[in-house]
Amino acid sequence: MPGSTQVSVRISEETRAELEAHTKRLGLKQDHLIEQALLHHFRALSEIPADLVIPARLVLTDAAMADIAGRIVEHSEPTEALKVLLRT
Repeated sequence: MPGSTQVSVRISEETRAELEAHTKRLGLKQDHLIEQALLHHFRALSEIPADLVIPARLVLTDAAMADIAGRIVEHSEPTEALKVLLRT
C-alpha cells in the first residue's frame, strides 16, 4: 500500500479468530478490513455525540454489579416515562 505504515497491536484470541473468519468468509485481506473498520469507527466518533457512544466493554465494580442484579430481579412496574418512550 503506497503511503501506508505498519502497526503492531495485541488483540485477544477471540478477536483474532473473528477477524480471520470474517476475512476468509468475505475474501478480504486483514489489513483492508482493519483499515476500513478503523475509518468507520473514527467517522462514527466524530459524528455521534460522545455521551451516546457505548463502549464495547464495560467494567463494573462488584457493588455496581450487585446493584444491577438487584434491579433486574425486582418486579417493579414501568414508569410512565418508559411507557411513553416505548409507544413512540
